[in-house]
Amino acid sequence: MAALRDFPAAQVHYMEESLNSLLPLSRVRQVSMGFIKGLLPEDFARRARPFKRSQFTRSPELKHSFDEVFDYFGDGSVLGISLPGHVSGQTGLFVPGESPVFLVADACWVSKAYRENLPPSALAFLLMDNKSEYMSTLHKIHTLHHNRQDIIIMPSHCGEVWEEHAHLKSWPNEKVNSL
Repeated sequence: MAALRDFPAAQVHYMEESLNSLLPLSRVRQVSMGFIKGLLPEDFARRARPFKRSQFTRSPELKHSFDEVFDYFGDGSVLGISLPGHVSGQTGLFVPGESPVFLVADACWVSKAYRENLPPSALAFLLMDNKSEYMSTLHKIHTLHHNRQDIIIMPSHCGEVWEEHAHLKSWPNEKVNSL
């Protein structure tokens, strides 16, 4: 959420229950869970597009890996995938197609982690919402990688994958660009 102010025209899609669970917490507890209310743009309410867990369904394309999928546009062109563990309500984006792409946010920080099913350092778990859910999510991404070599999996903080797939800066899917 640290960069939301850098994208003043972007809509902000988020899981409503997650934000609602964070707001009543003390400032210290919010920060420990990776939420800093002051980082929200002043016009957050206007740009916000909340979704609820009840809107998630199963995906035929990812049925062997992920149970909770949110179809952003109702046509299967962009899917939100529940990736619990790092923070409450973390959602990745899956864009099916000829070269499917899965943006896994902070479900793992580097590609080596999902390729080898490697957890982060013990210290990193102090900042996470739920260690066992994190490990389960990492294992699902690891399994998906081995079962679907055609999917480009992109952790947010992995320079290797962003350099390798620099051509994806311009998405052919206009709906992804609109998010």
